[in-house]
Amino acid sequence: MNSTSFLAAELNRLLQLERDIHASGPVAESGWAIDTSGRFARACPPRVNGKAIGKTIAIGQISGSEHRDWQRKIQRRNALQEIARRGIILQAMIDSPIWRPEGSARVRID
Repeated sequence: MNSTSFLAAELNRLLQLERDIHASGPVAESGWAIDTSGRFARACPPRVNGKAIGKTIAIGQISGSEHRDWQRKIQRRNALQEIARRGIILQAMIDSPIWRPEGSARVRID
């Protein structure tokens, strides 16, 4: 298996993983976080220039079912962001490799 086909296979694996994560449940929007500083958990919206974009959502007791649901939404979002980051890197390596294994076409440097 050459390096390009290995990278393409890895990219396809990431795409399948992305589909699996989307199928596993809802995903939190970018910027949302959970605040557990008090007795009850709250979902806090993203902030721009120090101002919240949206309203804080009460999600019940810490470790309650709604709190755990929000934790899973955020975990899915973070996993999808990591998959996207790795996919971009793989695609760049496929499009313009910076290294070629021995025995493949050599690049002449003058």
